[in-house]
Amino acid sequence: MRYSINLVRVVAFSLTLVTAYSGYSQDPSTENHLRSDKGTLIQARELKSKNKNAEALDVLQRQGAKIVPQYVREQDSIVKSLTDKFAVEKNAMVKEITGKESKVKELKSGNEDLDRENTILTTNTIIFFSVLIGIVVFILLGRMRILRKSKEKLNYANSLLSEIENTASSIPAATENLKTLRKPLVEANTHINNTSTLLTALIADKNHTFHKQAKQLVNNTDAVLKMSNNRLQPDEDKKVQTDLNRIIEEVVSQTYFAMISRYPEFKCTVVKDLEKILPTLEVYPEDIRFVLFNLFENAFDAVRLKKETAPTGYVPTVTVSTRKLPRFVQIRVKDNGIGISDKAGKKVFDPFYSESNSTTHPGLGLSESQRIIAEKHKGELYIDSDLASSTDFIIRFPTVQLI
Repeated sequence: MRYSINLVRVVAFSLTLVTAYSGYSQDPSTENHLRSDKGTLIQARELKSKNKNAEALDVLQRQGAKIVPQYVREQDSIVKSLTDKFAVEKNAMVKEITGKESKVKELKSGNEDLDRENTILTTNTIIFFSVLIGIVVFILLGRMRILRKSKEKLNYANSLLSEIENTASSIPAATENLKTLRKPLVEANTHINNTSTLLTALIADKNHTFHKQAKQLVNNTDAVLKMSNNRLQPDEDKKVQTDLNRIIEEVVSQTYFAMISRYPEFKCTVVKDLEKILPTLEVYPEDIRFVLFNLFENAFDAVRLKKETAPTGYVPTVTVSTRKLPRFVQIRVKDNGIGISDKAGKKVFDPFYSESNSTTHPGLGLSESQRIIAEKHKGELYIDSDLASSTDFIIRFPTVQLI
């Protein structure tokens, strides 16, 4: 009995399942089976109502044996259909997702390309503006340099204008200075005469240290007088082959004794470092004497002034040397005197410039000396000085033109 009830339940469930899935099947035979099952179920209910349970069970069993395989097949077909449909939809969705992922990758790749291009563009922009700024700064610096040079030239022009105005205003004073130039020359002649008197005494004393130099100086007194009286007159002499060492020997002695005549207490060590084999040069001898006289006089005066304030142990020294260089013959006059300041060193060759406000130094010696060396002998005269230490005057004659 229990078995029959379960079978009925199976058949009922089968009918319910078939009814539920009837919408998924379009097979006409399925509908026929459903109608047949309903008829069998009705027949079984009628037999059961008549207490013919065995017959009802037999009807249901026979009907169940017929319809169960068909239901199983139908169920498998439905499941397969659903599985296939799900697989198709799944593949479509996977394909769609894959396509979207590919698009996302393409968008990311495009975004990365845009980022790279943006970075490159930004870098190039920065480089461009950096170069542009550098060019602008370079141009501005160039303009500033030009403006600074223009300003310096303007200042220089203004200073020249001021000097010209000062010079124009000082022309009357310069004229007076020129008128008074004869007075120093007369004084120089007086000093020379005094020197001659001193030399006479030195020559008479054969045991004196400067006996030999005094004798040599007397022999050249006429040359000194000529140099003193005619220095500012136009040079009309001619170039001759001259031994510079000999002129140096003469002029240094003459200048030394001229200093002694003015300052009897004056003492100085004179060092002569003259090259033994020095070529003779074609020069104006009297001009060279004048130049050397001025250089030695300045050197002796510098050591004399320093001696007045120097500590004990200071030895006034003037050194004169000559050298034959590859293209020059050089004369060097060096002292260990008071030196010349940088400011004065720039003006020392200017006409009428003198650091000693004495009428014996009108300020024309060095300017005239430079003119003689540079213009008449095509040489060089320059100064190398250390304030409060030394002064070094250097003369160079070009041997290529003169020998």
